[in-house]
Amino acid sequence: MRAPLFALAFAACLVIPAAHSQTSSPSDATAAQPAIHGLWLTTPYPQQTVHAGDEISLDLSLTNSHLAPQRAALSVTQAPPGWKAEIDGGGKPVAAAFAPTDGKADLKLKLTPPDNVKPGPYQFVVEAKGPDASSSLPLTLTLSNGNAAKLSVESDLPALKGSSTSSFAYTVTIRNEGGEDAVVSLGADVPKGFQPTITEAYGTQELTSIPIKAGQSKDIKLTVKPPDGVAAGTYPVVFHAATAKAEGAAKLSMAITGQPQLALTGPGGRLSGDATAGAASTVQFTLRNNGTAPAQHVELAGDAPSGWTVAFAPKSIDTLGPNAERHVAATITPVGQAIAGDYMVTMRATPGSGGGDASADYRVTVHTSTLWGIVGIIIIAAALIALSLAVVRYGRR
Repeated sequence: MRAPLFALAFAACLVIPAAHSQTSSPSDATAAQPAIHGLWLTTPYPQQTVHAGDEISLDLSLTNSHLAPQRAALSVTQAPPGWKAEIDGGGKPVAAAFAPTDGKADLKLKLTPPDNVKPGPYQFVVEAKGPDASSSLPLTLTLSNGNAAKLSVESDLPALKGSSTSSFAYTVTIRNEGGEDAVVSLGADVPKGFQPTITEAYGTQELTSIPIKAGQSKDIKLTVKPPDGVAAGTYPVVFHAATAKAEGAAKLSMAITGQPQLALTGPGGRLSGDATAGAASTVQFTLRNNGTAPAQHVELAGDAPSGWTVAFAPKSIDTLGPNAERHVAATITPVGQAIAGDYMVTMRATPGSGGGDASADYRVTVHTSTLWGIVGIIIIAAALIALSLAVVRYGRR
């Protein structure tokens, strides 16, 4: 009984190694497969849908698999009537590409449909021909009748008017009329020296871009500040909005009216002088219009301490043109009982139209009159004499 069992076990040991030696490993099977040789023209999406009006650009790859380095001629052998096709490499139109062994060349196919193209499928074939191989790539593009990317930009009040010190605020509405959500970049073209600020319509946060959903609109506020001393006139402003596929602009304008700007200065540019209590002193002031419009009906006046008087000659000026100046005399009379010291007198020039007025603080150093000093000395001397006579007369008693 034991002999047959031993014989069976010995036979099994001989069979198992033999079966193992006849089984091939997965790596051996892979190595046994033939290598792929050829020239291949490929694209990730050979059939796709695009919106009418969108820019059409497809990525292509020319791959050389196990061939000698290839120079392949490129062409579009089939395209619908009226369509323009261009193969680009490195950002430039190319008619051939070089594919190294086991390498590739990256290309782009740019397609431009004719005007008034109708929605529907369109067939294209791109071909690459090398000395050892060639490749043909069929493509299908379907034009949809969905809305292409489009922005509209408009303002209800595109023309504003104000002075050179005004801030011009425009409300601009941007509408995304395309079929896709978009992030819209914002900007403004203004004359040199002007300061534009773009914010939310009802906020103060400055913006450089804003997201707008398809079919919706957003209100934006553009504020433009003119530079100081800008001349009167009409100035153009362009607000523009753009996405990667569309752009829009609104032409705006600002009419800047001239405005007077008065300035008062004392003699030699000084704003200080001397005066005697109870005595009038005259100071020559220079009134200048540094603005861009005439100053009409300018009234001159002064604010002084109680009891003082300030009078101007002339008291008013009918017209003072831009960059013109006029000398005016201010007569200042301190009150007679004024104590010696410094006092402040405010001079004012106010145009009748309002705005552009001027004021200047003039410091007056008051001295007491020498006549009152002499009178005081006489009174003191008289008092001393009277006192001496009284002492002499009553002292003997």
